[in-house]
Amino acid sequence: VKWQGGEVFLYEKFEELLDECIKNKVPQFIQTNGLLLNEKFLNKCLKNNIWLSFSIDAVKKETYEQIRLGAKFDSLIEKLKLLKKYKQSNEDFKYSMLMVVMSLNYKQIVDAVNFAIEYGFSAVSFQQYVPYVNKELSLNRKQTEEVIEQIKILKQKSLNNSIPIEILTDISLNEIFVDTKLKEKQEFNDN
Repeated sequence: VKWQGGEVFLYEKFEELLDECIKNKVPQFIQTNGLLLNEKFLNKCLKNNIWLSFSIDAVKKETYEQIRLGAKFDSLIEKLKLLKKYKQSNEDFKYSMLMVVMSLNYKQIVDAVNFAIEYGFSAVSFQQYVPYVNKELSLNRKQTEEVIEQIKILKQKSLNNSIPIEILTDISLNEIFVDTKLKEKQEFNDN
């Protein structure tokens, strides 16, 4: 079961559902912003091999709080320190970080990997921002090329073990070229 939301820990019956899956030996994956995690849930995840993935869209306080309105970066850091403590007691405890790359954070790719290593993440996944709400947050072509180049270098370092973390992504220049051609075609048809 892949639990995601909104924030799954806001649902009052989430623990009931989690326990039911544990009882029935159903593998689980939780996507969370991590801000509501506590020792009780971390113990449960560790004991039952539940994979956690943290949505962290920036690793600098100002950018993080600009993207995650109402969230406090210092609270995130406290949760990540707790998480790292659990990892130190059990090396098999694995968790990952997900960063949606957009115009506000695209210069933090390398910093995100270093941040993930510092807090014991097993992998970082960079995903492309999909402009449902705010198209201004989308990367332009030049920014996308810069991000892809950085990710290529980091993936290579991961493959040759010069960094101890897996690098994943869904970002593709092909989509940017297709989007650009579709926009150009639409503009031509509109004129």
